[in-house]
Amino acid sequence: MYCAYNSPTLYTHNYVQVLNNQPLASSKWASSALGGTIACLLNIFATLFEWMFVPRKWAGAQHLTRRLMFLLLLLGINLAPVIFVFAWAGRTYKSKAAHVVSVVSFFIALATIVFLAAMPLGGLFTSYMKKSTRKYVSSQTFTASYKILSETCLP
Repeated sequence: MYCAYNSPTLYTHNYVQVLNNQPLASSKWASSALGGTIACLLNIFATLFEWMFVPRKWAGAQHLTRRLMFLLLLLGINLAPVIFVFAWAGRTYKSKAAHVVSVVSFFIALATIVFLAAMPLGGLFTSYMKKSTRKYVSSQTFTASYKILSETCLP
């Protein structure tokens, strides 16, 4: 988001560095909102690679169709306003509607990034690491079980 906001050469019509002509406010907000789209794309690629490389018959394998559909919906929600701002309003026409849509899409992208950063992909539609099932026993055992160091073990 920060890089997109600070690279006006990509979304300013006839940008000349010496003149320092500034882009439209809607273009700044919409280009920053592309961060949510990139976060969705990263998660979609992670899901596709999990689909390709993790055997579906394993005990810990999860259903990926719902997760992929949810991520594609989230991608559409993040990408549609940006396309609206750049395709409909363009980079030269100042539009109040494009400005409002770009500001709202920025905050949607911010919420998307926070959600995808905090929520593990495995916990989107299933109860992640529920105690009553044996599905995640290996994950609980190998990641939460370690030997406590005593004073005699330290050099």
